[in-house]
Amino acid sequence: NDPMLKNSMTVSDALRMTRGVFVERDLNGPGNTLFLRGAISSRCSPLYVVNGFPIPGFTVQDLDSFYDPSNIFVIEV
Repeated sequence: NDPMLKNSMTVSDALRMTRGVFVERDLNGPGNTLFLRGAISSRCSPLYVVNGFPIPGFTVQDLDSFYDPSNIFVIEV
């Protein structure tokens, strides 16, 4: 398992340390907003895929709420 995941309190904390990933405080409510560096746009929203299944409408708050980083084997960006 990735030590970055084991040493993080939330999934967004682990992703915050990844190049090309921007995790920012959401000004419209509690939690964070996650963006990826894009080829055409400077920032784009990610598509979350969990266990091979795309989950439309999923957010980084959902990741932080439902998943413990120490139980995640791998995150691909």
